[in-house]
Amino acid sequence: MLGRLENVDELERLVEEQTTSQKAEKLMFDLQKAGVAAGVVENARDTYEDPQLTHREHFWQSHEPDMEVFTFESPSGKLSATPAVFRSRAPFLGEHNDRVFLELLHLEPDEYGQLVAEGVIG
Repeated sequence: MLGRLENVDELERLVEEQTTSQKAEKLMFDLQKAGVAAGVVENARDTYEDPQLTHREHFWQSHEPDMEVFTFESPSGKLSATPAVFRSRAPFLGEHNDRVFLELLHLEPDEYGQLVAEGVIG
């Protein structure tokens, strides 16, 4: 380690000289074949276009009326017998208020209406 640090500028120059003309993925695989732990540093676009993540259906899209398409990541673990499945987007604030207050909490419709009118429930 001390030897590397003493010559870090020369080491970085040599690594750059040998690697800048190569495709990142090819270099990664060549280094891995040689026993070197190596991985490609990706930006968001690279990650989104990654063939392995595409194959694993890692990115899901939500297509909702009156909304732009929204892309989000699936859970990182993929279970063979019970894989995660996108069913719907997260609810908007207050979207399920009627069901929660009237059906689940059994609030009387008049009382619910009053609380909405007073701004207690949004």
